[in-house]
Amino acid sequence: LLDKFGWESKESSSTADLSHDSTLRQYVIRTLGVAHHKAVVDELKKRFWNGWESVPAEYLRLCFSTVVRQDGEKGYQAVKDIYENADSALLSRHALVALGKSPEKKLQEKSLDWGTDGKSVRAQDVRWILASVTKTAPQVVWEWFGIMKPLIKPVAAALRSRCSCLTSCWTNTTSSSRKLYGEVPV
Repeated sequence: LLDKFGWESKESSSTADLSHDSTLRQYVIRTLGVAHHKAVVDELKKRFWNGWESVPAEYLRLCFSTVVRQDGEKGYQAVKDIYENADSALLSRHALVALGKSPEKKLQEKSLDWGTDGKSVRAQDVRWILASVTKTAPQVVWEWFGIMKPLIKPVAAALRSRCSCLTSCWTNTTSSSRKLYGEVPV
């Protein structure tokens, strides 16, 4: 399929064909990238390191995530630099999501610490890092919240009295999640 659709748009006889091919191309490349298909991973990394600005917008998040997953600290720092110099909210979001995709626990924890330090990431954007690391390594996030318990507990207690959503979120979690992760850390 990758050979059929390629990386770039091809001349087409109609707008409908072009739109259909574009949608399929994006699906094929994203699916193969998430599955760590060697040819796609190599191409994404090549495009990133040869100038990520030329990567089509529909592949930026996948490209950034691939570099963070595959290139360790070097890839992580490169994507973090992109976030720090981003000129659009969408580019920032792509970078933040990618930073949570590292398979390395120390980089996952680094993302959580950096993203919640109150200076580096805007408060409304912290959720992108939390969600990304949670999807990649839920146990790391759970342990991180446990470490942060002394700092979070007073805030959570104040919120709990004013906001029923904290308790309803925990009440609605499955019993298997509770067994896996233990009691709520706050």
